[in-house]
Amino acid sequence: MNPTGIPTIKRPPLTLSLLFHSPNCDVAYKVDEAVGMQLSRFYDKMISYTGASSIVAAFYLWMIIRFTEQITVSSSVCLL
Repeated sequence: MNPTGIPTIKRPPLTLSLLFHSPNCDVAYKVDEAVGMQLSRFYDKMISYTGASSIVAAFYLWMIIRFTEQITVSSSVCLL
């Protein structure tokens, strides 16, 4: 790539500093410089993890169905 325009500045990192305070419980929670990610990148990761876990769950379900079809139970056990 050969850019031809003026150079732009880099985007600053997504950081957050915050303080939560609950006056009812008298509890404070402080976070210094929490690093985050862009929302679109988060959604991409979430979709990837969801797809992978769905494939694993479908495989487990297929294996359970296949395993239960192979099990033979005698009729005397079923009468209990």
